[in-house]
Amino acid sequence: MNKRFVRFVLTSMAAAMLLTSTTAVAQNVAFEEKQQAQIKSAKEPKKAERKTLDQEEGSGPKVEFQTDEMVAASAASEKIELQQSAIKKLQLRIRNTDEDDPAKPQLMERMGDMLWQKARYYELEAYDYLSKANEAGAAGDTAKQQQLLAKKTEDEKIGREAREEMLKLYREILKYHSDYEQIDKIRYYMAFNMAEMGYAGEAYEQYSGIVREHSNSRYLPEAFLGMAEYSFTIEEDMPTALQQYQKVVSVDTNSSAASYAMYKMGCEPKKALAQFEKVIREADKGTDKRRTDMRKEALKDLVKAYSMWDAAKPGNARKYFKGFAADDAEVDSMMERLARLYQENGKIDESNFVYNQLIAANPGKFKIVGYQHEIMLNTETLSNPTALAEDIQRTVAIFVKARDEKYEGATPEAVKAENDKLEQYVSD
Repeated sequence: MNKRFVRFVLTSMAAAMLLTSTTAVAQNVAFEEKQQAQIKSAKEPKKAERKTLDQEEGSGPKVEFQTDEMVAASAASEKIELQQSAIKKLQLRIRNTDEDDPAKPQLMERMGDMLWQKARYYELEAYDYLSKANEAGAAGDTAKQQQLLAKKTEDEKIGREAREEMLKLYREILKYHSDYEQIDKIRYYMAFNMAEMGYAGEAYEQYSGIVREHSNSRYLPEAFLGMAEYSFTIEEDMPTALQQYQKVVSVDTNSSAASYAMYKMGCEPKKALAQFEKVIREADKGTDKRRTDMRKEALKDLVKAYSMWDAAKPGNARKYFKGFAADDAEVDSMMERLARLYQENGKIDESNFVYNQLIAANPGKFKIVGYQHEIMLNTETLSNPTALAEDIQRTVAIFVKARDEKYEGATPEAVKAENDKLEQYVSD
């Protein structure tokens, strides 16, 4: 290891980040200690120590399988103000209705529908505030960004409270009106919302209840799918999940749940790719939320299957992904995901190849600094201090150039974030 070269690299980095001399010296020492530790470490490649995609995105089901009634109800969200008044009137009517009155569970179900519509309205509003906050942040308007984020938090709270109130109603229907003719629907709505709210275990119980007690229910495919997703993502019980996915298809092969289950059953990467391609093309035929969500998840799984198939070369990935992506931004997103998956599976050369392709495909854009940063972190896992020192130098050079020439996306916030990452890396 050429120590003078490492010192040169660190001096460049310190200058690039405008560090004080005291801080730079301290970081020089810390970095050399880090390098010496690497030299003494095992020669076997190791994985980069950071969160996996599953840890960042959550391991639960990602696709919402809403019934037609739920889709129709959410379309009426613009009437939310009128519904606020209707909810209060219906609450009073429910309180004044006797428990043994057959109309009571019907009224409670109607109230649940209204609360769900209310929840969806505020959740969509929260998402809109988040988008606007991100735009404000990108424009450098921190004050406006914080105001919008506060509104987002407030609307999320209202939405969750509405869902909690809805679940309370459904639990009462199950407890006091178990002979209600729409009890399978109540169970499904409970499970659907529990899963969305993070109550995975309780959701599984309700899905199981539909399968166990309502063999002719129209919600049977979705119930088996909910159970399969729980077995697959939470329990990581692949054999059980496979059996449950197969049940989804056998109950109704024409359901949207069956389409999703079929591609989730693609065990071999090559066969899985073909199934994911089919789902994406089918989803592209419409623009409803169900298709949109399914397409989004199918794209992710397509990339994952590609990363697992040995015959699928990283050099062919961009051209292949272009056949399914809506635009260049989506191609980049798929390539970023592929690089991360290679990274997580210890395929460092493949990961770095993809990141270098991303850099080449995005000249003049500040995000290439992040790609190079990932290459640097990848190289660290190879226990090759000389190669690491070279990648550190390249990372600093790209950062300085992108910052000083004000590449697209080089906002003050983005520059500071990358500066802080580099500073943290040297100090660790």
